[in-house]
Amino acid sequence: MKGKSPIRKRRFHGRDVRAVIDTCVLIEATNPHDLYDEYGKLSGRPILPGTDTLDGSMRRGRARDGLLLLEYLQDRRIRTYFLGAEFMRQMAALVPPGDKEFPTHFARVFAHHAQQLLFPRWTTITDSGDAGKVGNDCDRHLVKMANWLGVPLITSETKANGAIRRAAARAGVRVVTPRQFWASRAHERALTRALLERWRRNEHKLWRRPRQG
Repeated sequence: MKGKSPIRKRRFHGRDVRAVIDTCVLIEATNPHDLYDEYGKLSGRPILPGTDTLDGSMRRGRARDGLLLLEYLQDRRIRTYFLGAEFMRQMAALVPPGDKEFPTHFARVFAHHAQQLLFPRWTTITDSGDAGKVGNDCDRHLVKMANWLGVPLITSETKANGAIRRAAARAGVRVVTPRQFWASRAHERALTRALLERWRRNEHKLWRRPRQG
């Protein structure tokens, strides 16, 4: 006789889960590499009022909406599911050992310290289901988990014909952007204020130098 499944509607191994998060959302919210590279396109050009890159507004919007999503999740104590193996693989590629460039240093500090200080009440869980998966296989796994759990899938992908949205449509999974997940339940100004206040309270802990032995 088969054992009971550890997954049922909004429950994963007995824990309440309210959403599945695409890896790109977490990367864009916590890692400045895309923004850094985008602004690098302005190198050598005169910076005047209104000067921007082609994708500058989009990159800033994704980073902002992702950070405010994390603020909303921690404020409401919402537990989420994500692909741990894929996230760590992408982070390892973006944060190579020995790289001392600003984006790498920021991402390293954020991953090891800032996340716990800024979003202490947000918890996200994973399993080994995505081990060995890459690309579209990861997208399909996210859709499968959202379908099994009966929860929305949060992604930054906005193209209707994108791989993850096509897979979600076939499975009947509701797909939302980070902003769509929180916009009807919280005010952007309130989320921003709370996040910035917590950053200011904890900023000295992030950049404090270790004591010399």
